[in-house]
Amino acid sequence: MVKAKYFGTYKKEFGISEDSFKAGSVSELLKAVADKYNKDIRAIESAVIFVNDISINQLEGYKTKLKDKDEVLIISPASMG
Repeated sequence: MVKAKYFGTYKKEFGISEDSFKAGSVSELLKAVADKYNKDIRAIESAVIFVNDISINQLEGYKTKLKDKDEVLIISPASMG
């Protein structure tokens, strides 16, 4: 399972700080989060995202592969100040 940790408005909107999902890539994870919380995927894709403390911009973006026990931080853009 992949651990998703929510920050900023996502944490407040979802009413939870973390979840676990089965997902093979960042895009699969974001779809699972959007589906679970009935959100438009585009709203989730605007997040700042880190996989194991590395920005997905330095990895393979939404195509970044995920494996068991990876930790994905999903940070709302408003939280970045």
